[in-house]
Amino acid sequence: GGGLSVATAGAGVTISNCTFSGNVAGPGTGSTTSGGGMSVDFENGISTPVSTINISNTTFDSNTATAPTTSSFGGAMSSRALGSIVNLDQCTITNNQSNGLTSADSGGYAGGLYNQDANFTISNSLITGNHATTFAGGGRSLNVNNSTTTTNTTITNTTISGNNAENAGGWMSIGNSTQNLNTTVIASTISGN
Repeated sequence: GGGLSVATAGAGVTISNCTFSGNVAGPGTGSTTSGGGMSVDFENGISTPVSTINISNTTFDSNTATAPTTSSFGGAMSSRALGSIVNLDQCTITNNQSNGLTSADSGGYAGGLYNQDANFTISNSLITGNHATTFAGGGRSLNVNNSTTTTNTTITNTTISGNNAENAGGWMSIGNSTQNLNTTVIASTISGN
């Protein structure tokens, strides 16, 4: 994470009334980069007990994850810690970028928020003006561990607009029939991406 990195299993983090602005993760050379503003990850392959991250009334503005020779994930924030719980309430995610090398094997994923194998709840928030070079300007949910974990994303009373990417400008959930990937959108607006 360019601004803040949480890499301890079982971490409990509360962030309120803060601004993450102008942070940069990368450039990664030969390795991926994630979380321009903040990242939640695991250390030495250990992800249990799960971490819980509560973020409220906070702005992620103009942060960048950049990897000119490989992949980048989450311009504003990424979580790749298995089963971690990330709650965002009354947050603004704006003008963040994920700039990775677009090729058959790499890309820039999720200009705003990136959820891999975690549990995201996003409520009463605004996700706008974010950019990814390849997929999902606003955000992306992904399950890469098949049946061993479930990736959940719940978006409530939130606006996702004005984000852009080469593919899927708004929000992208990706998996296949054998993967546990759940995305729920309630009373929200997704438009103009």
